[in-house]
Amino acid sequence: MANRWATGLLVGLGVAGLCPGVQAQGYPGEPMPMNMAPPSGMPGGQTPMFGTGYGPSGPPMPTMAPPGAGGPMMPMAPGPMMGGMGMPGMGDPGMPAGPTMNHGQMGPNGMPGVGLPMGATYYPGISCDNRSSCWDKIFFCEDGERRRFYSKIGYVGLKRNSNPEFPVVSIEPAFNNIDGDGDPTFGLTPFIRSWNDVSGQLNSGVQAYIGLQDDHDGIIYEIGGWYIDNQNVQNTTVSLGRLNSPYTNAPVGFQDLFGLWTNADLMQLTYTNSIYSGEMNVRFFGDCWKTLDVNYLIGLRYIYLQDQFKHYTVDDDLQFGISDPTTRATLRWQGENNMFGGQVGWSLTQRFTQTWSFSWDQKIALLANAARTKQSLIRDDGFQGYNVGETSWRFAQAYETGLYFDLNAGNMRIRAGYDLKIFVGIASAQRQFNYNLELGPTMRNTADTAVYHGPSASIEFVF
Repeated sequence: MANRWATGLLVGLGVAGLCPGVQAQGYPGEPMPMNMAPPSGMPGGQTPMFGTGYGPSGPPMPTMAPPGAGGPMMPMAPGPMMGGMGMPGMGDPGMPAGPTMNHGQMGPNGMPGVGLPMGATYYPGISCDNRSSCWDKIFFCEDGERRRFYSKIGYVGLKRNSNPEFPVVSIEPAFNNIDGDGDPTFGLTPFIRSWNDVSGQLNSGVQAYIGLQDDHDGIIYEIGGWYIDNQNVQNTTVSLGRLNSPYTNAPVGFQDLFGLWTNADLMQLTYTNSIYSGEMNVRFFGDCWKTLDVNYLIGLRYIYLQDQFKHYTVDDDLQFGISDPTTRATLRWQGENNMFGGQVGWSLTQRFTQTWSFSWDQKIALLANAARTKQSLIRDDGFQGYNVGETSWRFAQAYETGLYFDLNAGNMRIRAGYDLKIFVGIASAQRQFNYNLELGPTMRNTADTAVYHGPSASIEFVF
């Protein structure tokens, strides 16, 4: 009785293996290699249900005993088992074979990798729709590529915060200058110029980054930075014998008749500032909630920041028609900062559609600053009242934020927005300025704050 039952079961399994309506379960969209040629020696293309293996010279078939049975082992049929899944490493030339798996395109959940909807570009954002998970969209590409080159180039414009209202130039009334000497009591004459009149304007520059994007690990390795072209803001006032400045205690050689900055003919105020930055970052991306994408960064940062006041005075040359370099001199105050250290940051991208999105980027850098202060007073003939400079180390910080609108298209993103950058713990020109020319050379203030802001636009792509 038992033998008849076992024989019937084996016959049924063999017939099930030949049934054309039963196929092995595979991964959707993957090709299933087929080999329908019968083994040699088998009539009519029939596949043996029993024998020594999968084919004329195959290995012996494995056997398996039913649970709880102590009798002889039952030979296992070579057909599909458990819903059509064949045993690994076994295939019958006369039956449909299992799918060929490419593990380089498999995700951690065993499903095939799905590419990013925007052409496998990280920066244009991730579309969190219902077709597949954000995890798949970020970490796996349809073409199997894991790393690609990332690049960014664009425009950046920055304007520094306005200079303080330190009065520098006053003018005497015309009736008070009949003798050409004017009134040396400049405190009683109205001021017409201050350092605020030469505050920094919007300076234009460039930004550029290159990197390597690893979609498998969700990481971008990037290096780049931005540079702002140095521009002068200048204001020149000419009034023969009527211009005064409230400097005191001028060094020997700068007194002229009543002092080089009393009853002068020409005064020129100049302000310059320059700034540039370089950085190396590792960005981590992959967190996504519906239409909100999040990424983080950690990296190294270098920032150079410098600004300078310059006051040039011509005392008698224009009024008397002479050329005397001893009555022409330049006062200069400068702050220079070389900052380097580490930084962290994060970015949030809110997608409105697959094309349009809005981004908010932040960076915080903790930096060591080699802050240098400089002051000088030099006549046109080269004579120096003083020319001093000193470098000291201090702790500085940089805070950056930006809001942008993004246009996503394929492997490319175009973005435009506005940046705000704050630098704390720096040396600046205004903190070195002093009306007392005897005290001025001793100023060593490195605890100022500078604020820059302006528009930016860039194009980013991967290839």
